[in-house]
Amino acid sequence: MKRLITILCLCAYGILPARAQTYQHVSIQDIQRVRADSLHLADSLQTSTTRFKLQASPHYHDTLETTGIVVVPKGIMGFNSSGWNILLYDTANVSTWRGIWVKINVIGDSSQAKLDGFDALEAGDVVTIRGWVDEFPTNTLSSLTQLVYLPGKQIIPSGTMPVPPPVKLNASTFYTGPFPGGTVQFSTGEPYESMMVELTNLVVPSYSNAANGTFNMLQNGNQISTYDASDYYTLRRANPPGWTYKLPPIQASIDTIRGVMWVVSGGDNPKGYLITPIFPGNLVVGASNPNITTARRTPMAPKPADSAHISVQAYKQSGGAAIDSVKLFYRFNSSAFVALQMTAPTTDSTWKAVIPPAPDSTFVRYYMRAYDHAGKVTPLVSYSSSSSTDTSQGFFFYESMNRAFRINDIQYTPFSNGYSPYAADTVTAGATVTVSGIVTADTSDLYLNGNPASTVGGVYPWYMQSGNAPWSGIWIVGDSTMYKLKHGDSVTVTGKVEEWSSFSQRVTTRISGITAPIVRTSGNPIPAAVSKATSVFGSSVASGNAGAEPYEGMLVKFTLPKVTNLNPYFSDATWYEINDGSGAVWVHRDGRNSYTNIAQDTATHPTWKVLKVNDKISTLTGIIHFSVNRYKFVPRTDADFGTITGIGPYAAGEVPARYSLEQNYPNPFNPSTVIEFKMPASGIVSLKVYNILGQEVKTLMEGMQPAGNYSVRFEGPGLSTGVYFYRLQTGSFVQVRKMMLLK
Repeated sequence: MKRLITILCLCAYGILPARAQTYQHVSIQDIQRVRADSLHLADSLQTSTTRFKLQASPHYHDTLETTGIVVVPKGIMGFNSSGWNILLYDTANVSTWRGIWVKINVIGDSSQAKLDGFDALEAGDVVTIRGWVDEFPTNTLSSLTQLVYLPGKQIIPSGTMPVPPPVKLNASTFYTGPFPGGTVQFSTGEPYESMMVELTNLVVPSYSNAANGTFNMLQNGNQISTYDASDYYTLRRANPPGWTYKLPPIQASIDTIRGVMWVVSGGDNPKGYLITPIFPGNLVVGASNPNITTARRTPMAPKPADSAHISVQAYKQSGGAAIDSVKLFYRFNSSAFVALQMTAPTTDSTWKAVIPPAPDSTFVRYYMRAYDHAGKVTPLVSYSSSSSTDTSQGFFFYESMNRAFRINDIQYTPFSNGYSPYAADTVTAGATVTVSGIVTADTSDLYLNGNPASTVGGVYPWYMQSGNAPWSGIWIVGDSTMYKLKHGDSVTVTGKVEEWSSFSQRVTTRISGITAPIVRTSGNPIPAAVSKATSVFGSSVASGNAGAEPYEGMLVKFTLPKVTNLNPYFSDATWYEINDGSGAVWVHRDGRNSYTNIAQDTATHPTWKVLKVNDKISTLTGIIHFSVNRYKFVPRTDADFGTITGIGPYAAGEVPARYSLEQNYPNPFNPSTVIEFKMPASGIVSLKVYNILGQEVKTLMEGMQPAGNYSVRFEGPGLSTGVYFYRLQTGSFVQVRKMMLLK
């Protein structure tokens, strides 16, 4: 059988000795340039996954040749494939759409690339390179156009040209406002993707990822972050000999930063364009502002008879001046702020002041400022890691009250940073509280620590609500005594208030450290889910958003959402996207339901139902939480799913007219490719991959399948470079196609 398949394939494709192949020559500017109207639409959609090609290259998936000036040679950008990456500029003297990143897909390609002369290129060389155009990550509006190098052709410089200087711009070209809560500027930022730019006069309010060596910057209230693509500006890889990189201090001023504008995956993706300093001298750190941190309040939950003792640490930064004074500003309800001089430290850097007792039901807000001898001032206004110096996003606050805590006391905030008044920072535990409610989820509804198939974390199983008004749901976390809690239980729990961290941002309020929950009654009705539009929790909605934050930890119901994307997040194939027509929200598949977005799951779970794009659900209920820089929706059991129209591989009325096996894409590929086929009738399906000798490499699908349109991803990380064949058989229909893996 295998020999027969090989003969059929060779006859069908006529494998002949290799000969030179010509490719269309396209300028870098034409590879990169996107229509202005598409980018303005992207501005309105932000990081939506349904229209990611709005900012993608018009030559997406094309194999072509291009000519450019080497701006950054191999061996400096070390984050991908051990440094086998270069930056090319269009040879035309244009101000936009000029740069493109050229990468070798995997390090296995490097031996041929070395023979081709890839690693001998120097800055200023003018070269012609062939490859196929890709976007990474796919399925998100923030993606980076790149040319994936196609080995096998000598790269011989045709001359040299001066490397153009960086373009001087402002942070607002790429992002306006703070993050989260601001907006990616595709219309003005995309033309400078993969180009060297220069920004000046910024301040470092926080670190993006201190372990990697990346930091956030503010310029006139607009945030932009760094990325550590270059080995000169990273802490997760060795720096070049003779060079040591150190993070600039918090509150340091950045006189100048020069770098390539990048787009990355993961938690930084919603930030849009990041700046990547490349060479020594690209980062010029100026004088530092005073640093002020480690705010403390005792007690954390003051009663009307209590004074609130406030302390903070303020100190001189490297390159800054000595601290002159620190002041506390507080206000009761809507009265004017009162300024207090904080007492100077005697043995350390801790400054102290006292807010006097406030009458019952008084809303108290406060913040601090540190002043140095150079006249520089740094505020500290909240525990929020992303907006600790920004009064427009909130303040420290509490309510002086002489009664027991309710869930909404813990959850409620009028500020856009979303921080609970009774949570503290990463070092200090928040207030100890006792609250009551009805359990809305337990281990029969949600997996403990996430779905086993998931690769990116997950929610914890227990949630509770005190009703279905805003601010009445919360996530509860504790020890093994939590296992006795079942949905419908009326419970009282005691624990610490905290903000759970996701991608260095403390974003989801919960009560943790619960050790002895009390079950008062069981079998109670669960609070009704609140009906909302999917856009309330859409891609551009930040943690703390006034429309979304009140429903964190609560049951929410969507009406008539459609499945719009089966793989919106590259790092976790188990997530999928739904949209009721107003905007998309991601479904985090931690629920113990039998609905999946992955067709192959039915091999191990035969009763599971496979969702497909355009499936419409009459109603869908689940829990809202925030992670990976966006809100997520978590259906629990099958009971949360209403009637599904079009369940299966096609939407209603879209049954294919004929059988077909499509050409895989991308092709050539590395490390993965997509194979699509169509079935006008149900039947037993066999989809397998073979090597050039006719040996079976992998079975992609085997078994009974309903009629429809199918899309299957083939991964080839353990395979060698070469030609492979994929064969579809269903009933009497048999078709074979060829694909090429390049490493």
